Amino acid sequence: MSSPAGSNAKVQPFAWRWVFASMMLFIALELALGEGMAHLLAGRVLSDGTSLLMRNGLQLAAFFTGGAIIGVVSPKLRLLEPALGAVGCMVLIVVMTWMTPIRFYGYGGVKLFAACVVSFGVALAGAWIGERVMGNV
Repeated sequence: MSSPAGSNAKVQPFAWRWVFASMMLFIALELALGEGMAHLLAGRVLSDGTSLLMRNGLQLAAFFTGGAIIGVVSPKLRLLEPALGAVGCMVLIVVMTWMTPIRFYGYGGVKLFAACVVSFGVALAGAWIGERVMGNV
């Protein structure tokens, strides 16, 4: 079966380099957003819960923004790569928690699965917005 001419013209083959580029971009954005937030909140006292909420919010903001950036700068259509990059970042965090003596921050099982699903969805939404801006979807 052949597809109609042009229906796959915008689809690119899967590329791991875009997954790893997404991961690096997500980390850089989270650091930049975190630095800005640190200056904004300097000298203020936050509860542990509020601090954790803000850190997780920064992470999700980085996934969405980074996904949108990848959607804009990547050639043709790239939706899966930034979403998998977000999952890769979550896996990297889990690996880092294995070396952390504080179990409060530990991920595992259901928490890890939920974090990966949410991260995948947020980065995918960002990538879709970026691709939409570029007219690819």
